[in-house]
Amino acid sequence: MTIVLDARWINDEMSGIGRSTLGLLTGLAEIGPDQPIIALGGRSDLIDEAVGGLSRAAWLEHVGFPISPTSLRSQWRLPRLLRSLGAALFHSPYVYAPLWRSGGMKIVITVHDLIPERCSGGLAKSRKVQFAPLWRTWCRLQYRRADAIITVSDFSRRELIEYADVAASSITRIHNGVALPPAGDDGRRFRERFGARGVIISYIGRHDPYKNLDALVRAFGRLREMVGGEVTLVIAGRRDPRYPQAESAARELHLNGQVIFTDYLDEATRQSLLRASTVFAFPSRYEGFGLPPLEAMAAGVPVVASNAASLPEVLGDAATLVPPDDTEALARAMATLILDADARRAAIERGRERAARFTWRRCAQEYLALYERVIGV
Repeated sequence: MTIVLDARWINDEMSGIGRSTLGLLTGLAEIGPDQPIIALGGRSDLIDEAVGGLSRAAWLEHVGFPISPTSLRSQWRLPRLLRSLGAALFHSPYVYAPLWRSGGMKIVITVHDLIPERCSGGLAKSRKVQFAPLWRTWCRLQYRRADAIITVSDFSRRELIEYADVAASSITRIHNGVALPPAGDDGRRFRERFGARGVIISYIGRHDPYKNLDALVRAFGRLREMVGGEVTLVIAGRRDPRYPQAESAARELHLNGQVIFTDYLDEATRQSLLRASTVFAFPSRYEGFGLPPLEAMAAGVPVVASNAASLPEVLGDAATLVPPDDTEALARAMATLILDADARRAAIERGRERAARFTWRRCAQEYLALYERVIGV
């Protein structure tokens, strides 16, 4: 019985969905499943690297499908392709499974969060918010037609039950994993490329308003008064002209030389940034999981994050958690980790221990068990 995993999210500038899909394949490669799996679409070179070589992964086949999962054309072409592949189960890592299917094929979808609905006030320029009734209708069709729904946190599971009226019995929570960082430079690559000096506070992620980056910039301004010396804030992630709040705050506080906006980073540069960082800051108001701070913990970087949404569930007491809009508390927490070597060492140790609980192998085992249950193996 062939399982088809939609890998089209594994692309040149991967979001969290793409990173988690690639991580799932990494975990599956560690197990070597008995069931044949097809990775549909996505960059074959990244998939090849994740599984240790497609030619050696007898359980996995990569089939190209260069059509965006969000397009209407995909809804037309995908069902016929799945039928030709003999798919017993199709897993969409987001809410873009085909609405039409044949031959008793089962559908599994992963719901990461309800951001377009729950954070709509700050996302007025998002198409999902601009066409909110259509988006809600689409999502509810996906929820109803799925044979199983996976959420990446208990928080997202509760959100689905409360705000989308999804039956609790149809939802399974499977936490994401996190990979141990590969060997690499000590951060010099990043420093030389971007001219970052002194102590580095880093953030990696989107620029959407719910990420609360303007509060991070304001807290950084206060932090500089607390610690003295040379301190740099690095905000990494694709810049979005729709949401200039963080850059506006940096200009307002005359921090242009101390705040670096990098745009999207390739994996090697991303890892170099983490190695260069003294503190990783993640003051988001809403997350379905929160992969970047967990990746920072795995890399040995102490984390300060908000106490909102899924972050307490995922990060536990390994991070310093503060209210998302308390810039003074955020600044003090970052200052403590910079100035107090003992506190920093303890935070690094707790973070590594916490990250070690979230493996892609464990994640893949839980996915395989769910696939088998849905198919009826």
